[in-house]
Amino acid sequence: MATTAVIVAIAVAVAAAAVSAYAAYEQGQTQQKIGKFNAKVAENAALARRQAAIADAHNKKEQFAAIMASSRAGAGASGIITGEGSSLLIEMADAENAKLNEARISHRGEVGAQHHEQ
Repeated sequence: MATTAVIVAIAVAVAAAAVSAYAAYEQGQTQQKIGKFNAKVAENAALARRQAAIADAHNKKEQFAAIMASSRAGAGASGIITGEGSSLLIEMADAENAKLNEARISHRGEVGAQHHEQ
């Protein structure tokens, strides 16, 4: 009778260990799925940040082109010769500032994307 009780106790212990091991395995699988999901969410957020920066930089470039066209038209209408002398220097400085602003927008987008990727 005592032998039967020992065998039953061993069987219960083995079964409990098996259930515990399976539960740990399932928990690990769930954690792995959650990790993959979170990585995909971060990847999508990084891509969205990069795409938004590209769109913002493009919009800024078009805005600058419109401002410059208006400026040249106004200067031409007032008799100023564009593309020479002081007006050319101003256009060049404005173009340089516009490129710098585009680069800043792109850089902010890349930094934001890398933040999501980390």
